Amino acid sequence: MANTKNNFGSFSSFTKEKDKDPFRLKPITTEFSQGSVPGSLSTTNRESAWSRWRRGYELATAAFYDNDFSYPFQYQIPVPSGTPSSIANPNPIISGVFVGFPTTNKELGMHWAGWRYAGSMRSDKLKDPVTNDNLYIESITEDASNWYVKLAGSWSPANPLPPPFYVAVPGVPGGLKPLVTEILEDRVITVGGDIIDKDTIDPTTQKRYGYVQAVLTAVNQNTGILTFKKAGSVQV
Repeated sequence: MANTKNNFGSFSSFTKEKDKDPFRLKPITTEFSQGSVPGSLSTTNRESAWSRWRRGYELATAAFYDNDFSYPFQYQIPVPSGTPSSIANPNPIISGVFVGFPTTNKELGMHWAGWRYAGSMRSDKLKDPVTNDNLYIESITEDASNWYVKLAGSWSPANPLPPPFYVAVPGVPGGLKPLVTEILEDRVITVGGDIIDKDTIDPTTQKRYGYVQAVLTAVNQNTGILTFKKAGSVQV
């Protein structure tokens, strides 16, 4: 075997000599043992478990770009028992979905978004708890910025608007008004009927319906007046 000559006159001779065969097989070593059988088995099991998990993760996330995580939900707005609206009107239900989108920021990182299904909150079956009559529009007034829609009924502090327009909550002075800031449309043709879409035909004129969009900005539960900010109209 030829001896390797070191040049002691050069600073480079003090560096570690490079391995002549970096790909040769080396014994398995662990933190707790130096090549023993139990230590080697532990290392092998640990590394193979990681490899299996990593491969499974890669396979599971391979189609993340095309497949999102969708979690549909239905939330029933709670109405305190004993209130007039809880007798005549069932608890309103909000339907929607939470959707998760993977992000490249980190492994298993997700961005989440949620939306409510259009038309999932309908008011065409609501009743005045005192008269038991279906809600309908009594009058509409307007100014340059808003529409003021008065719902027919015997509204008062003792008989406020039913949910989802107003929900009385103990300990909350003004109660809850879930629909405020929502974009609403006059999209229901008849009580309990189908919702207008772009292909719905008015049977009296044989023309497509048009509907108006507006943002609900205020609810007066004691007078039944809804304030809508004009947001333009949509003709289809």
